[in-house]
Amino acid sequence: MIARPASLDVLTARPFGHRGLHRAGVPENSLAAARAAIAQGFGIECDVRLSSDGVVHVFHDTRLERLTDGQGRFAALDGDAIGTLRLIDGDEPIPRLATLLALTGEHTPLLIEIKSDDARAPARFCAPPWHTIWPAMPVRSA
Repeated sequence: MIARPASLDVLTARPFGHRGLHRAGVPENSLAAARAAIAQGFGIECDVRLSSDGVVHVFHDTRLERLTDGQGRFAALDGDAIGTLRLIDGDEPIPRLATLLALTGEHTPLLIEIKSDDARAPARFCAPPWHTIWPAMPVRSA
């Protein structure tokens, strides 16, 4: 089990990179933007969406056109199809939340904003056991 902070000071102790530290050549919500934030000692604010088969990805927009080489609604694609898309201005795939969690580990605070076109979707984020979102999560007994 990951230790929980004693207070919410973790939210104000350092700056947060909005969608990571993105800029020209480093797309928002990309692993490159997350690495840039981590290198500067920042926390990371990111957005997550579910694919049609329930895989959690780090992505902001409802539609794919602004940020990727794809077209259409994000939620219409399954996780494998989303994995074939490339982020514009960076040529990386849309990351899965599990990949971002593995990158950030226990030392980089995350603020995760759930995005959805469906008002019931936040419950779907909470329904799966934690190990399906982050399979490598360390488990410690009490």
